[in-house]
Amino acid sequence: MTNSPFDLKDKVAIVTGGGTGIGRGIAIEFARVGADVVVASRKLENLEKVVAEIKGLGRQAMAIATDVRKPEDVDNMVQKTMEQFGRIDILVNNAGASFRCSLEDMSPGGWDAVVGIDLKGVFLCSRAAG
Repeated sequence: MTNSPFDLKDKVAIVTGGGTGIGRGIAIEFARVGADVVVASRKLENLEKVVAEIKGLGRQAMAIATDVRKPEDVDNMVQKTMEQFGRIDILVNNAGASFRCSLEDMSPGGWDAVVGIDLKGVFLCSRAAG
């Protein structure tokens, strides 16, 4: 008999951008199928609500305020995960940013924010977790 591909019993997952939207949904579904979940984003108040939901499903969870553009925040996220759970089995690089405007209307600062979160954040998180 084979295991279900949706069985994440006792796996440890980090979900960036896990406080709202798609990231929240991923974190909750991972917990439903047995994973312990670390949720990370810049706003701790959103994360604490998700942690409460995950714990309500009988799984362990931890919230870590993290700006994925900052190497020291990312390193802290990975270090705290390792201290609490001893390993990382899954990393979901979900944190993302966008601006609803034409390219002509986007400022260089807006561009830097999008690239910093969407590209640099994936690089930093993947490097640190690896």
